[in-house]
Amino acid sequence: MERAPQIVPVSDLRNKYLEVFELARQDPVFLAVRSRPQAVLISVEQWNAIADELDMLWCEREAVLAKLKIATGESKVEHLNEQELQEWLTEDEIVPA
Repeated sequence: MERAPQIVPVSDLRNKYLEVFELARQDPVFLAVRSRPQAVLISVEQWNAIADELDMLWCEREAVLAKLKIATGESKVEHLNEQELQEWLTEDEIVPA
């Protein structure tokens, strides 16, 4: 079962920031303004774990989409030799602005 969120007034962030940071090390802290949640404070470790998980899920999604394109004939499997693979991996990708 999920634990109840830690909700603290945003004024505690100003007045008792060390205590709020300690709470955030354990679980996310919901900062409230006039008793309404306005933001969530999480530790750097939690942020990194979420970012890693999101990155992994994104890679899995891309793999599934690639498999789907191959299965439906929208794309085909290409075989690269080792040199072609190295060139492809070191190729600078142009990212549109």
